[in-house]
Amino acid sequence: MPSREEKHGLTVGHYSDSFRFKPQRVKENEKQRTTQISSYVPGLWTAKTVLYIGANIERFHFGYAFKSMADEMAGQRMQQIFDVIEINRSRAKELKEAHQWISRVIVGDVRDIDDLPIRDHYWATVWSHGPTILPSEDIVDTIDKLEAISMFLVITCPWGRYKHRPADETHELDTNISELRPMFFIERGFAVHCVGRPNRNGSNILAWKIVTEHLLSRGIGL
Repeated sequence: MPSREEKHGLTVGHYSDSFRFKPQRVKENEKQRTTQISSYVPGLWTAKTVLYIGANIERFHFGYAFKSMADEMAGQRMQQIFDVIEINRSRAKELKEAHQWISRVIVGDVRDIDDLPIRDHYWATVWSHGPTILPSEDIVDTIDKLEAISMFLVITCPWGRYKHRPADETHELDTNISELRPMFFIERGFAVHCVGRPNRNGSNILAWKIVTEHLLSRGIGL
């Protein structure tokens, strides 16, 4: 009998052989993290409804991968609903203009997600390199809110301390002010895989969790 993860396509690949990433279109860190997801949670790419937290035209982790899959699904007369929450209004406008395939770009703070005009639930929610931008006291509560609307939650972030270089032109909305380590996620029931070394720029924690039970109890199935 297949495991719950296999049943829902969370640990086995369901994208076709024609789905390939083009390295020249993706930065090295991006390519590494995309490969990390493809190795451990490949079913993410075929999620029918996705909520993505925080993106702009300069910083859209896995955007190329999701766009490739959206194109492939459209070719099969399937539709992928892909909503984005972005806190900055001008960034949200630019993102939607640059990526017409995105279903909606919703302006708002992820900490206020209960008040935002999103769907009741999503097959997958992706929060990539966003948790450590929040104060540490806000992270747990925000993750709890995301779990409440997600069948599957994927989070990525730096492994430990991220060092912003003085020469970096880092937008205040992209500044890492908190530190997270693998045990933070493990203690909350996530599976975890890391690349790089702790406290080194370019490192990455990938954490993923199936959180369907509360939705199934409300009559919402996969």
